Amino acid sequence: MQTASPCGWRGDRSCIRFKARSGVHQSRSYKGQADLFAAYSPDTSQVYVLEVDEVPDTDVWLRLTPARNNQQINIRLAEEHTLAAWAARQD
Repeated sequence: MQTASPCGWRGDRSCIRFKARSGVHQSRSYKGQADLFAAYSPDTSQVYVLEVDEVPDTDVWLRLTPARNNQQINIRLAEEHTLAAWAARQD
């Protein structure tokens, strides 16, 4: 399990992110080695679950609030990826 860190534009903490790769000096993708990412955010007290094949090989960004410019394409809303939301999709 990864730990998600707060991020955002000019410190607004509107998103969280976690690394989608292993290693410090030599990055390796998890594709083909794992099916899911689970990342815990101490700031939101939530676990977020995403399929490895759905994310880039770098960092994963989840929006806690909608984008200020109303952009929706290529935006991952954190609320859609909580552990509870993932479990509901499995039923």
